Amino acid sequence: NHYAEGRNGLAQYVLADAKNVYLFSEEIPFERIMFTEPLACVISAHDKFDVQLGSRVAVQGAGLMGLMNARIAQLEGAFVAVFEPDPKRREMALTSGVCDVVLDPSAPDFHDKILEVTDSHKFDVVINTVAVPSAVSQSLDACAHSGTFLMYGKVFPDKPVPIDLNRIQDSCIKIAGSM
Repeated sequence: NHYAEGRNGLAQYVLADAKNVYLFSEEIPFERIMFTEPLACVISAHDKFDVQLGSRVAVQGAGLMGLMNARIAQLEGAFVAVFEPDPKRREMALTSGVCDVVLDPSAPDFHDKILEVTDSHKFDVVINTVAVPSAVSQSLDACAHSGTFLMYGKVFPDKPVPIDLNRIQDSCIKIAGSM
């Protein structure tokens, strides 16, 4: 088996700094260990804003990183909404218990639903985990006055995303990035 020696057959020549290597007990299943790095990224992202008990947090996207961000926000005491156009992913987000509500960002009444679930306040924190440029503008629009917008990850293709800078300034929205 040509994979036995690792990627491109040169694994025996890879050097790693000891401070970047973590040993796990063989009793811990690999399926649990593999979430260590993505979970660390999510926790690092959450250090960029302050979620308090009762904060309103929205996560754009119900992929793995979106669901992990939603769950961490929920554990911090937030009311969590997930924005997801795919019906199967919306159902998974809701039934997995990582959020309080799911909204379809492609629905014509999406903006009205945001105001409905937040009592017209919008969200204190909006985390965009979607690599689609149009989702960035939509996420920013969901931010409350003095809210925080977190861009989690990259946008593909990498091209400029139009945003209303006057709204950012008028609403005192904070923008952060994390990978």
